[in-house]
Amino acid sequence: MKPEEFDFEAMARSVFRIAFILFGLGSIGFVLSGGLPGALSFVIGATASLALLFLLHRTVRLLDITGSESPSRGAMFLLGFGQLAVFAVVYGILQVYEVSYPAMGTGLFVGIAAITLETVWGLLRKSN
Repeated sequence: MKPEEFDFEAMARSVFRIAFILFGLGSIGFVLSGGLPGALSFVIGATASLALLFLLHRTVRLLDITGSESPSRGAMFLLGFGQLAVFAVVYGILQVYEVSYPAMGTGLFVGIAAITLETVWGLLRKSN
């Protein structure tokens, strides 16, 4: 399959939809099992994961998978700086506030889980 044949925007919408569902389910799960501190830690991690997912989506759109035009260096720098800023904020939260490390770590995997689930779902759709 050629890159021109993919509908990347539909795939991105599906990934974000799955990520928000995982965000909600994880929040509810950590409220029930770990109480409010656990849920807050999960929300912090999941928010950082969604921010990184959004910046990754913007980077892919900027690179334009067809390669028809070159992105500006300034835009690429700002997106890279945004990703570093998210990591710095997460590091600062870990150093300053008392958070549940397992809950926050689980939240940080929301974006990866959403991409993986969308990929598996896409493969299952194509095989039928």
